[in-house]
Amino acid sequence: MAKNPGNWDANALSFANMVLEKIWTAAPWKFNGVLTDIPAGLIALADGVQDYSPPSQIYRLVAGSIVRTDVSPNEVIDLNVQDSLVVDLKPRSYQAIQAVSLEPAAGQLRLDGAVQVPSGTTLELRGTFQMNYDAAVTTATQLFTPDEYFPVFLAGLEYWAYKISDDSKAGTVTFANGRAAYSGQLGSFMALLEEMKIAEDYGGDEQIFPSDAMGGRFYSGGLFGIYGGY
Repeated sequence: MAKNPGNWDANALSFANMVLEKIWTAAPWKFNGVLTDIPAGLIALADGVQDYSPPSQIYRLVAGSIVRTDVSPNEVIDLNVQDSLVVDLKPRSYQAIQAVSLEPAAGQLRLDGAVQVPSGTTLELRGTFQMNYDAAVTTATQLFTPDEYFPVFLAGLEYWAYKISDDSKAGTVTFANGRAAYSGQLGSFMALLEEMKIAEDYGGDEQIFPSDAMGGRFYSGGLFGIYGGY
């Protein structure tokens, strides 16, 4: 027999936030308020330096570029965004820099090598990043997803309703050969979330940007595959 779920009203906001955070982190959505640009002038490149402090509230870097601002028009060099880069302090021309990564352990943005900044040259690191999820504080908070994806949110809430009731219809996640397999309501929610990613053209294994990418190129070894279930 299923257990009494308890004070559902008191916990509803917490469950809603768990569903919304799962949706938020599933992909670098282009919905309003999910992505933001690194402000001009925030990250100045210094001679011989490879690592730089990232903007606050960064969750995922999705595009990067080196911008030379002492010339008009500005010179822009798009960078590949990679999962991780090794420490390489051998200085190289800024025009030879090809990649940037967000290194969570170091808390830094890392170029693929220490950059040379010639005298009189002004260089900046710019790009686009996904912010950390900002939890809803009331049940009246507007969802960050378009209305057509409301069923995805509802499917996630239904999963939690089953889960806190110890109802077997909640479903489970199992792993085989590094891949997740979902059952029950959890499977329904994850299937809808996958359809949502495909609808927004985030279905690739490596280059997850659609054809209208914002400058830099984002590469990941199966980005979506690393996110398991609850």
